[in-house]
Formats: sequence, structure tokens, C-alpha cells
Amino acid sequence: MKKVILIITLLPSFLFLSACSDEQNDTNKSIVKPSTMNSAVEMDAFVSMTEDARIQVSGTSNLPDNTELLITVINYKLNYRAQDKTIISNGEFSAGPFGKNGPLEFGDYSIEVVMPVSSVQPKEVQEIIGDSGQYLKGNGVVDSLFAGNVVEKTFNYTVK
Repeated sequence: MKKVILIITLLPSFLFLSACSDEQNDTNKSIVKPSTMNSAVEMDAFVSMTEDARIQVSGTSNLPDNTELLITVINYKLNYRAQDKTIISNGEFSAGPFGKNGPLEFGDYSIEVVMPVSSVQPKEVQEIIGDSGQYLKGNGVVDSLFAGNVVEKTFNYTVK
């Protein structure tokens, strides 16, 4: 009889603990982990001239929205260097216009589009590309030696 009383006393506690345990497991299953970058990085960029002969750099990329980019326009012969920050939104970005308060001088310019290291990216971007950019792959992905992978695209443009 003592065994029956003991079982009847302990059974509700056991059922309660079991129910709590199942609820916790269901909660853990419902947490959605953000997806990681599983395709090669794609980035296209091009230059357009504004009406006042300055240049605008625009492009597309499959990097996550809110990824921060740094656009640099350089002409070594003219000792010209300008930078602008931008973010990717709906797969597109745009920076500029570049020009010293007016038209750019004729010459050859180097345009650099760089996604800086992951540690300076917003948290939601880091979750997709990795905390050191380890999920980035493809052409243009470069190991920055000390801080993981970055993305770089460089091309030339001539102002005539």
C-alpha cells in the first residue's frame, strides 16, 4: 500500500516535469537560425556621368541587404582620391557623385568597390556572411590576413 501511495504522490510531479521538458524542446525547435551565404558572391559595378561631368558609381550584388560598402575613386597622376560609403538595398548600391565641386578632369580613374571586414558590418549581415566572412566565396573574395574575408572589385574608367 505504501508503494501505491508513493507512486500516486510522485506521478503528478513526474508528469509536470515531463510536460515542461517537452515544451522547452518545442520552443528550441521553433527558433529560426538565419541562413548563411551559400552561393558565390556576385558584384557588378558601373560608372555613369552626371550632367556636370562628375561620376556616379552604381551596381548590383547578391550580398545581404544592409551590407556596407566603401567606394573609392583614384587618379594617381592628378593626385585625386575620393571615397563614399553606401549600403546594399534590394540588391543594389549607389555612391557619389565624385568630383571636386565640379567636373572631373580628363584622365584614367581606378574605381574600387570594397566590402570591409565583417566586424564592421551590421549584426544581421555578420550572421549571414560569418563573423570573419568565412561564408563568403567566389571571385573578388580576398583574405584580409588579419580580419577574415572581404570582397573587392576594381575596374578602370576614363573621363574624356
